[in-house]
Amino acid sequence: MSVARSLSVELNVSKYNVSLSLSKLSGLGKTLLKTIIDDVLKGRNLRPLKTLQIYPAFLDLYNVRYTEKWIEKLDVNFLKYHVGSKPKLNIPRRRLPRNLEYLSFKVFSGDVSGMIAESLFVYFLDYLGVNIDLVAHLRPYKGRQAAFVPDFAIWDGSLAAKSLISISNYQLPVYAEVKGSAQGMNELQLERALCQLAKIIQAPQDRGLVFMAYKDPRDLNFRGVVFEVER
Repeated sequence: MSVARSLSVELNVSKYNVSLSLSKLSGLGKTLLKTIIDDVLKGRNLRPLKTLQIYPAFLDLYNVRYTEKWIEKLDVNFLKYHVGSKPKLNIPRRRLPRNLEYLSFKVFSGDVSGMIAESLFVYFLDYLGVNIDLVAHLRPYKGRQAAFVPDFAIWDGSLAAKSLISISNYQLPVYAEVKGSAQGMNELQLERALCQLAKIIQAPQDRGLVFMAYKDPRDLNFRGVVFEVER
């Protein structure tokens, strides 16, 4: 058995205690978003949901069936991203012209970070008890509509799924937008996620979720946080 298939990694997933109101956020702007991100990074206003044992081989299976883009060997990629492994690049012993410099290390791919986050989200839903046969990735639209399409639709109305929503009379499906980063998290990511939900979450009974998987700067471990979104 390969190292990627034998190791497991803990992922702590929490929920932000305050539902994010799109109508209120539109008036308060980036200041409130920065406060929310600061809360998460400092462990404030969070309710622990689950601590998952992530087996990378299983993560690879979720990647094949649920994520938008095809990434080979996501299990191996996940472990490299988890430990922060960045291979060095070759640098000739030659001085470059002014204003140019060599790239010393490979950077983490945004596509891979995104597919890791989407796979972790489905892994989390499955672990929570949500019927993931009722979860599907939405087709992305190109052009001007692209920013207004969330990642997932969740049709499960079970108690497990309802545990993520603060009201009982919400309307299915619940739409979810997922963001991931190996470099921490910031308010711009959250703002983009909310923009992608804003055109879908229209009625008082509509609910959305934002799931953010990020490397915690305090200990460099991956963590997950769920935000509930309402009109």
